[in-house]
Amino acid sequence: MDDEKLIELRQYALDSNRKDSLLDDDMKRMKVDKKMLLNVMSELKKTNLTVKHLRQLTTQQDVEQITTFSKILKQCHQQILQRRSKNFNTCIFKVPAYTFGVVPYCHEDAIQFVVAMLHEGGFHVSLRPDNRLLIQWE
Repeated sequence: MDDEKLIELRQYALDSNRKDSLLDDDMKRMKVDKKMLLNVMSELKKTNLTVKHLRQLTTQQDVEQITTFSKILKQCHQQILQRRSKNFNTCIFKVPAYTFGVVPYCHEDAIQFVVAMLHEGGFHVSLRPDNRLLIQWE
């Protein structure tokens, strides 16, 4: 297939609002078979970046980030329970700047997430200058 015909096919395939009847007419006009046209269209769909694809990536990254933050929060809860078992009503927790085996995350966002979730759980939380959380409960 010559380059001109391939360019015309790709341009046609990019127009996703075509009807099947138009597809047949255009295939006759361009002198190509349906299989070839569908292959070109399929290839374009694989390589074409869309807003929907970007939103899916963003959503996936958000889910991974929340999952990571939840793991950090679980570590904090375990430390609180450990301190509570020794009859203490305070705990100091350092949110790790990175965690092996998970996607890199923003440390400040992780701190904000843990603080918000602890506040929601009824804990009194204050951030110390060294990025450690002072957690108190009654």
